[in-house]
Amino acid sequence: MLIHKNKNAFIDLDDNALTPDESSKEKEADDFAANTLIPKDFWDNFRTNKVFSKISVVDFAKQINIAPGIVVGRLQKKGLIPYSHLNGLEECYDWMAAKNN
Repeated sequence: MLIHKNKNAFIDLDDNALTPDESSKEKEADDFAANTLIPKDFWDNFRTNKVFSKISVVDFAKQINIAPGIVVGRLQKKGLIPYSHLNGLEECYDWMAAKNN
């Protein structure tokens, strides 16, 4: 689902390089994605418990049927846990460019 339909596309590598309008749209897109992956009412309930252990994250992820790494990423982005915590629950991918034959 597209929230802002237009012919302009940008890749956000540096938040400081965005115009105010782009920053607003980026925040709106971030919020939409966050609430689509983790419904707001579930997130609010989980967040208010303030127990962010490996077990609680895995249990919560199972409850809402998403990967635990998504929960970890949201906790980290929201500053609820440091970026160094629970990284073992995240899945890493290596992106390789296609070779031209």
